[in-house]
Amino acid sequence: MKNLEIVTEEILGHPFHAVMLRPDNAVVASGFGDLGDLIARLSPQDQSLAQTEASEEAIERQWLREYASGNMDSLKKFSVQQTGSEFYQLCWQTLRDVAPGQPLSYSQFAQAAGRPSAVRAAASTCARNLVALIVPCHRVIRTDGSAGNYLFGTKIKEELLKFESESAA
Repeated sequence: MKNLEIVTEEILGHPFHAVMLRPDNAVVASGFGDLGDLIARLSPQDQSLAQTEASEEAIERQWLREYASGNMDSLKKFSVQQTGSEFYQLCWQTLRDVAPGQPLSYSQFAQAAGRPSAVRAAASTCARNLVALIVPCHRVIRTDGSAGNYLFGTKIKEELLKFESESAA
């Protein structure tokens, strides 16, 4: 029987939630701030699933702790499940391949996804990403080098970029 299991850990002083679909073991939503807001972004079918808090021993909790301690590779251990077009899936996979500490501009991101003229479409995949941090849309910045928008606030995006740059060095 499917249910949602919630893993909550502090990352850079902010509560971070990963919403896991069980028994699929895939993250279907994640981000900072209010858990209810994350759940509300899911499909109505997934919103209606029973919710439980993950145990202290949950491996996903360990992976988030590893990331918070500076192990940038730990986020790649997560399985992710998002609904979207073939282009969206390609963009989300491209985001997972962006190296920590080496953010891309929106045009570089579109090029990396194989559609250099689709800058706006590539940017919209960042805005529609339900699995923030694990699918690291925060690693895409404006051409002028500024952070740009982030669902959880520019301050958190800037903190993540700085943390990853320092940890990757």
